[in-house]
Amino acid sequence: MGYKIEKLSRKIQRDISDIIHREMNDPRVAFASITRIDLTRDLKFAKVWVSVMGERSAQSRVMKALEHAKGFIQSGVARRLHTRQTPILTFHQDKGIEQSIRISQILSDVLPPETDPDPEEEETPSDTDA
Repeated sequence: MGYKIEKLSRKIQRDISDIIHREMNDPRVAFASITRIDLTRDLKFAKVWVSVMGERSAQSRVMKALEHAKGFIQSGVARRLHTRQTPILTFHQDKGIEQSIRISQILSDVLPPETDPDPEEEETPSDTDA
């Protein structure tokens, strides 16, 4: 990804996050986090990846709320970007964090618990050092 696209993606991510948390008066989106933006080379489209904590039903409500507010968010991004064209936003749920937590839980169930080594064993002085 080119520097310009990467920089613009970070700006759009910050702007969308700010719009969602400061300008939208919808409590459903309070726990939504924008994890990344995939911007096309021609800057016409931006996939907005959203991580949502909570039950599946709550996640679904957040995604519906974002989809419903897409026009509001889009116009807010347009005001802040100051570019000729604003990318068309599409919202996608990022399940990466959820999958990481699930894998961690599975591993903790399968693997034996880690035991801390006895600190006395590690610091035993050698009799030959004298």
